[in-house]
Amino acid sequence: MKLLSEKESKEVMINILKYIHKICEDNGINYTLIGGSLIGAVRHKGFIPWDDDIDIILLHEDYEKLIDILKKANNLKYKLFDESQNGYFYPYAKLIDTDTILKEKGVKEIEDYGVFVDIFEYNKIPNNKFIQKIHYYKIKFYMCLISGYFKNRKEKNILKNIRNKICNNINVSKVIKAYKTECKKYNNTNSKNILSNWPLYGLDKEIQSIENMSKYIDTEFDGIKAMITKNYDEILRTTFGDYMKLPPIEQQKGRHDLIAYWKEDKNEEN
Repeated sequence: MKLLSEKESKEVMINILKYIHKICEDNGINYTLIGGSLIGAVRHKGFIPWDDDIDIILLHEDYEKLIDILKKANNLKYKLFDESQNGYFYPYAKLIDTDTILKEKGVKEIEDYGVFVDIFEYNKIPNNKFIQKIHYYKIKFYMCLISGYFKNRKEKNILKNIRNKICNNINVSKVIKAYKTECKKYNNTNSKNILSNWPLYGLDKEIQSIENMSKYIDTEFDGIKAMITKNYDEILRTTFGDYMKLPPIEQQKGRHDLIAYWKEDKNEEN
């Protein structure tokens, strides 16, 4: 197998995003880049130089539409991975480039896994602050079990090591089902607040007003057109503070330890 360079990996992700954007544009679906990808779009007009993935997020209704279209798409180049895919243990969707093979250090291998774009979902959460916290900590508990399951390494932290061993003996599909039920619990309410289905930064930094997802604009992302929420500044300041300021040098590194390869048949074509 031929190793992909960092530049090639990013080009693959850009092409996946381009494909998703075209589908959304053709079907009236709104999405926004989120997290480091949103910072990158605003601050760098593309990838943050040291970033190693692309994340998008959609409101629940648009998420369901996009996932349905991607599942039905007759496209051999890209493949959707979600909870319906055997052996896939992330509780959110990824769109995979089938010409690539991806390995992530410390994470269990997934069959036919490749370079991807993450697809997250915003769900409504209660307006009541106390119930919000209960709901949030339930989600975090399930996240802890799920992430412990897909880890494939010995942690230096003894408690994490014990957690991972326990998680290897649970029925992860049942945990993911309970997790997704909890995430979607308030979608049929009139709540004005939303939360990502994989919150990482804490409730106060993650919770957003649904109004922040009411308008969208196009932006440049490494030479292609991508979509972001018009209220990106409020979202980024809530989560990251002064996001236009570069972090210290020691923090300028990717969050994942990824190794990507071209598949054998791709090598033969090249």
